[in-house]
Amino acid sequence: MTKQFYRAKDLQEMLEISKATSYTLINKLQEEFKKDNPNCITMNKFIPVKYFEEKCLGKASETNEKN
Repeated sequence: MTKQFYRAKDLQEMLEISKATSYTLINKLQEEFKKDNPNCITMNKFIPVKYFEEKCLGKASETNEKN
């Protein structure tokens, strides 16, 4: 089963950044996610993998690629 959410530790390992920086990044992405998706429920200290990949890695989501 593939991950659907990243934690700060995942970002820390993947991006080779400090723990504090990974938490800062998660918090910033969560704020943006809440603005972009006001009807979604969010979990504290987690960010959806698809949203992270779209915002930070420049990967288009599957729905965007089809349009």
